[in-house]
Amino acid sequence: MLSMTITGNTASIDVDKYMTAAIRINKKVVKKAAAEAIVATAKEIPVDSGEAKASLLNAAQALGKHFAISPLKRKSRIAEGQAQGTFSLKETRDEVRFNFRSGVKHLEVLDVNKGNSPTSPWYAFANGRKVGLDYLKKNAKLPNIKKFMINVRHRS
Repeated sequence: MLSMTITGNTASIDVDKYMTAAIRINKKVVKKAAAEAIVATAKEIPVDSGEAKASLLNAAQALGKHFAISPLKRKSRIAEGQAQGTFSLKETRDEVRFNFRSGVKHLEVLDVNKGNSPTSPWYAFANGRKVGLDYLKKNAKLPNIKKFMINVRHRS
């Protein structure tokens, strides 16, 4: 009796090494996306005392960005605003995450509601988030999977 067998093992990849490489590559992209988001957010916030925009300063500086704040109408509250902004950049096996929060109450109100500011609502956070996500979509990359292939066998 004649017979023929052809066996091919599907290629597998070293997932740990692949994910480590992907995180390494995209950590830089996430940092740049976060920087773009912070700057875009700051551009949308008008300056009165400077408190609201200043809450973004520490995050911007940590991400290598700078912007000026010049209070025009009131006494400067830049130091108070700067103290109310917090941010984190966390890396896990599966993701890199940037998080920013501002504790400036009038920023929270005027960003999404009509208020005492003639230009409110500002939608600064929504616009900044969009800029950051657009940057990610355009620049995120994955490593070449061929470099991480293991256990490739073909036999007959």
